[in-house]
Amino acid sequence: MGGLIGIVVLLGVMCVFAITILVIFVTISTKIKRTAKDIWGTDDFRQIAQDSEREYANTPKSVNAMTGVLLPRISRDFPHFNYAQMKDKAENVLMAYLGSITSGNINLPSECSDDLKEKLRLRIEQNAMTGCKEVHSNTKIHRTEIARYEKKAGLVSITFQTSMQSMYTKKKNGKLLKGHADLYTQNRFDIEAVYVQDRDKVDRYGTGGTGLNCPSCGAPIKNLGVKHCEYCGNGIVEYNMSVWVFNDITQYK
Repeated sequence: MGGLIGIVVLLGVMCVFAITILVIFVTISTKIKRTAKDIWGTDDFRQIAQDSEREYANTPKSVNAMTGVLLPRISRDFPHFNYAQMKDKAENVLMAYLGSITSGNINLPSECSDDLKEKLRLRIEQNAMTGCKEVHSNTKIHRTEIARYEKKAGLVSITFQTSMQSMYTKKKNGKLLKGHADLYTQNRFDIEAVYVQDRDKVDRYGTGGTGLNCPSCGAPIKNLGVKHCEYCGNGIVEYNMSVWVFNDITQYK
């Protein structure tokens, strides 16, 4: 009899414990749902997750906006530097780069270096070899700013940073690997432009035909800082814009 009473008492304690846990769980769950409804207007956590994902998909990424600080330095070093024009060129290069990835055919402006073209070619070839298809559509640029200005051995580089959105998908055999079919993907890109100061480094950047020759007689410009051609004497100051070459594009995760 004593053993039976002990079992009954034990079962009673366990029931009380289980009920207590259940009450605590219901209380906490109710509070969480009430808080969620106060903040998000719903206690459907699946809906909350979908809304958060949609909000993230429509929120532009920030950029490292150093234009106000760096542009005066660039203008002192390059008095004929046209910021608006170079900014437009950087954005056009980025759009052409993404368009080439989508089409699978390289179609970059003449201001792009051989290094950038090779980088693009390898990406297109890799997609072809792995049976993948990358598509950027409905692309919109939010903002472009100068992020960095660096002087290296033989050249100067300006890095533009662009925030943009697109309907991006990467598929293999029809299966979605990256991106969303019905949501925007927010991206941030660095677009590097270089100005070659040392003629010996020109070939590395594939800048043939982009302005390293006199526009009048075609003679090579050995010192890009000169204002007149040493062969024909014609001015070349206004032609300096064309020696800026877009050399790299980097996408941030």
